[in-house]
Amino acid sequence: MDRRLPTPGPAGTPSLAEVVLGLPDAVLVLCDGGRTLEYVSPTLDRVAGIPALRLLELWPTAWIEQLVHPDDRTAVRAFVAGAAEVQAGRTRDLEFRVTAAGPAAEGPGPAWRWLKARLWLYGTTARGDPRAICLWRDVTEEKLALAAALETERRYAALFDALPQAAIVFDRDDGRILDANETALRRYEYSREEIRERTISDLEVASPTADERIPTVVFGAADPRLQQRHRTRTGREIPVDVHLGPTRFGGRPATLAIVVDVSDRARAEAEFRTLHEVLVQKNREAEAALEQLRQVQELLVRTRQLDAVGQLAGGIAHKFNNFLTVVIGTLDVMSLELDAQSALHREITTAQNAALRAAELARGLAEFGASEPAQRELVDLGGVLAQLGDEVRQSTVANMEVHVQAADGLPAVEGDPERLAAALLALATNALEAMPKGGQLFLEADRLTLDETYVAARPEARVGPHVRVVVRDTGVGMDRETLGRLFEPFFTTKPAGSGGGLGLASVYATVRAHGGHVTVRSEPGRGSTFTVFLPAKSGPSTGPKRAVTPRRPTAPAARGDGQLVLVVDDDAEVLRQVERMVTSLGYRVVVADSGPAALDLLERHSERIALALVDIVMPGMGGVVTLRRLREIRPHLPAVMMTGHAARGFLPPTDLGAAVLAKPLETERLGEAIADALQRREA
Repeated sequence: MDRRLPTPGPAGTPSLAEVVLGLPDAVLVLCDGGRTLEYVSPTLDRVAGIPALRLLELWPTAWIEQLVHPDDRTAVRAFVAGAAEVQAGRTRDLEFRVTAAGPAAEGPGPAWRWLKARLWLYGTTARGDPRAICLWRDVTEEKLALAAALETERRYAALFDALPQAAIVFDRDDGRILDANETALRRYEYSREEIRERTISDLEVASPTADERIPTVVFGAADPRLQQRHRTRTGREIPVDVHLGPTRFGGRPATLAIVVDVSDRARAEAEFRTLHEVLVQKNREAEAALEQLRQVQELLVRTRQLDAVGQLAGGIAHKFNNFLTVVIGTLDVMSLELDAQSALHREITTAQNAALRAAELARGLAEFGASEPAQRELVDLGGVLAQLGDEVRQSTVANMEVHVQAADGLPAVEGDPERLAAALLALATNALEAMPKGGQLFLEADRLTLDETYVAARPEARVGPHVRVVVRDTGVGMDRETLGRLFEPFFTTKPAGSGGGLGLASVYATVRAHGGHVTVRSEPGRGSTFTVFLPAKSGPSTGPKRAVTPRRPTAPAARGDGQLVLVVDDDAEVLRQVERMVTSLGYRVVVADSGPAALDLLERHSERIALALVDIVMPGMGGVVTLRRLREIRPHLPAVMMTGHAARGFLPPTDLGAAVLAKPLETERLGEAIADALQRREA
């Protein structure tokens, strides 16, 4: 079967492949009465969460048993089997549920997606068999919205019919009765179909004093009330007060009439007030629920966008670290070979400092893309805030007040103490910059438990005990547009050229990586409040750690004595540069561009190789597996590992006993790590 994509059309004309990939649907081509799946578009993964190749492997029957909801399997079998029976020019539709997890998935159960399939014939195969096209579209959101709408309508109907007073909905323009509740039907002795054939005026008894006008009712105005006499189907007259209010019916403006029998006015008025309050409260609850849903949807979209940017940033940082390893390594080797007093050496030092700043930026990008912290300790945030408060007090200008308050018995949180301290420092710095003429900065921490009601409104939150950290200022505040972009990487409100780094995106990434979330409240001229929620843990905590600014060591790098070092990295440029760096440190080097190549070299030079320097992330055989295989050949082989993903938690198991160097490598740190590994082996 030929599954090649169609060749592009003339210039400016999209190819069939481009059209298919641009569709919101997954495209399937069936033949042989649905027994053969001739083609499935790559969009299936996006639409149904099912890789196209997996569906091809499971067709024609296994996919129904493994991926389709049990209640829908019979209908799906009939739908597929009837592919050849569809009449020309006609379509056949089916809605069913699928999951990519399969019946053996672990956890509480698979997540089901609703799909709408539409099938029609479009020709025959080379053998003359009918061929059918089937489009799959994800209608999960529509299904959920429809279910919510039906539930709302059901609740409205139940509430409407449960009212103890007669309630009638009529057209605001011509008075035609649109609906009436059970109480009204009993009072006026009509069936629902009969009363819908009448107008509100048909129920009234003509009187010289009767107000026959249908007033225009304004929401929020005083309660419009008409005193009238109404007539039932059998001619019985009833004195009533008619209370009018605006409503909607079938998407059109209408009027709601609550008709009260005033023979017992006091009781009726009391009941009406109660009912009115219930209706107003329900309306407020509905409006609040809609607003909450809108906010949740906006938050979910922003969260997905930032997560996608984080994945991209992490990948870029890994490549960037490899490039910087070559740059920094080259500069280090040149620096060692030049006279320290020469002009060229000074220029190289300037370039080295710039490369280190670029390395810090790459580290920030990697942290932004990290899904969890690189190290985990129990951290005392109360101590971190106290130290942060002292540092801010020492560095702030006049007219600035700093208040620190942490609740007694504050539980610890689990994570990277330096990243958490850096995130809180970034929030404090942002607050200080918002108060150029002075003001008040509040740093507060307490404990609380997030319940299911809160989490329902914040998809990124988790149920359970948390530590809440509040950073509040009395500065200039922010408008709605700024709040919407606050956590975007490199976003700043500062003048061009004065802002740098990832900005508050690093705070967002750190909090998310630690399983927490952050909220912001701010208005122009009324300051800002950042609230960080982090899951609480129990156990002894780590005290605050000062963030150390990376700087180049002044001591000379540790040197070797001609020992043979095996260097393993899949990037050819990085491999060459690391070879030069290790050689400049006084070692001899053999290189391998993969795990299997390293194993071959060790087998041929087993006793001569003194140490292995291995990259962790490599295609095929990764660095951890490579080192384990090397030690099967040579037990206790000293090793140092290197990675461009250190900030993203890509760390080796502790049982390997190997130090880890984060790319980009520096000659001094590399020399120290190699020397330490060799010394531990000798000890």
